[in-house]
Amino acid sequence: MRQTVLRSSPALSANSLFERKARSLDVRTLSPSIFTSASILRGCANRCESIYLKGGHGLLDHSRIFRGTPAKGEPLDAKQAVALLEAARGDRFEALYVLCLLCGLRQGEALALRWQDLNLDAGNLRVSCQLQRVRGGGGLRFSEPKNASRRTVGLPQRAVSALKSHRKCQLEEKLRAGTLYQDNGLVFASGQGKPLDAQNVVNRYYKPLLRRAGLPPIRFHDLRHSCLSLLAQRGEPIRDLQALAGHATAAFTLQRYTHHHYEASGPRCARLPSSPLP
Repeated sequence: MRQTVLRSSPALSANSLFERKARSLDVRTLSPSIFTSASILRGCANRCESIYLKGGHGLLDHSRIFRGTPAKGEPLDAKQAVALLEAARGDRFEALYVLCLLCGLRQGEALALRWQDLNLDAGNLRVSCQLQRVRGGGGLRFSEPKNASRRTVGLPQRAVSALKSHRKCQLEEKLRAGTLYQDNGLVFASGQGKPLDAQNVVNRYYKPLLRRAGLPPIRFHDLRHSCLSLLAQRGEPIRDLQALAGHATAAFTLQRYTHHHYEASGPRCARLPSSPLP
């Protein structure tokens, strides 16, 4: 049987066409079938370009083409999100959970925040750094995020209130620690002002919070996924979701998050107590 190898034209990239079209899309104006088609076309474009770059060697694997790449993990629905926020009231890291769930911050971005990055009066913050653990025992390191990840994020009132309470508690910790406190200006720090290890926060605080809220053991990163998925369910414009998430392209946001809305069989989810958008 003769087998055909598909190649993409170097003069006109199918992927670039997909990217340009996605920039003009609005989730509220599209039917569910559009998202399935978009996922298939994106997969075809990626695979065809890959074959072209390899000189046309390799046959198309249909099992790889007809498969989207949605975000991993299970996002919370609106009821579960409310349960988590309620269980987090008064928690040492309430403000951290609120920022990730209502504002879509990555954990590393939130842990790298300094008070100078926040303007609580204006109701916004700047994401310009991230905190990560270096593999191989290299300790914690602050680094600059990708260009698209640098952004200004609006704060809902719940986030502003949580941050103000957090700042008051932190000042009390600073007074108790006295000269032992290392003031690095971090929003989220240890009792002595040092940067926090993300995994320690997860094991010692986040996992117990999930148990108190009666929620499944989802990853910390799923708080961010929940924020973007809930906004997609509410029909927020894809460009707004892209800006909030700090993604390089609207197509990536479209493919990664909107599937949660159209896979749901029940009615549209209720709004969160405070909007994730300003």
